[in-house]
Amino acid sequence: MRNLTITTALTVLVVWSMTGCVSQAGTVRATTDPRVDELAQKQELLTLRMNELAQRLLDVQARLNQVEDFSSRPAEQETPKREVVKLQPPTVETVPVAKAVPAGKAQPVRQPGQVGQMGQAGQTGQPGQAGQTGQTGQTGQAAQKRVQAVMDAPTRAYQSAYTLYRKGQYAKAILDFEDFVGQYPNHGYADSAQFWIGESYFSQGVYEQAIVEFNRVVNAYPQGKRAPDGLLMIGDAYEKLGQPDRARAIYNRLIAQYPASEAAYMAKKRNNTP
Repeated sequence: MRNLTITTALTVLVVWSMTGCVSQAGTVRATTDPRVDELAQKQELLTLRMNELAQRLLDVQARLNQVEDFSSRPAEQETPKREVVKLQPPTVETVPVAKAVPAGKAQPVRQPGQVGQMGQAGQTGQPGQAGQTGQTGQTGQAAQKRVQAVMDAPTRAYQSAYTLYRKGQYAKAILDFEDFVGQYPNHGYADSAQFWIGESYFSQGVYEQAIVEFNRVVNAYPQGKRAPDGLLMIGDAYEKLGQPDRARAIYNRLIAQYPASEAAYMAKKRNNTP
């Protein structure tokens, strides 16, 4: 229908243009009135515009033909997409704020010959948790199982221990992190595992033992990413013990050894230095 309309318009334009030209020629021959010349010029201008419009209509016709050809092609079937599960490394870069724990809280003690067992990874999204629904909980558990299925044994062990730490189960977390460091001392997460042992003691207010554990991070993994954080936490532990001079010395050591680290920036703030 659109093709017939455009074709009809083109025919009318061509006929009108030819009629105008013939009329113009007859008029010029019939009279010499100056107004006739002016009208002839206007008619010629109109003829040029009509020719331009006719050319545009031809372009529109060509484009419509292209659209109709394209729309007549069979639709391509989309290839079904496969679900891809993206894995994130179970590391945490920020240093958690120390939690005050009442004095006298039980500490993890190994019995002679006892072997620490790795804790089970905490399940997320269980019904009854704040802000979670039963369906969300099932989705979270399924996603966690898929992630754990492709993790290697060391990564699963580290994630399990870290989950215990995040839940505040410090005694069990300490035992599991110690097992991890003992079994995988050269693993990429080894320095982090040792660091979280110190954090577990610090969170319970056992600052002397926390200093011991953080020193192990600094001495065993001086090039690791946790070494600056370990020094910062040693200084914080001395602050908690009421030894500001020793804390300040540790902060200065941190700034000198790891000047570009985030921990050094925090140490400068604690020392009130620019």
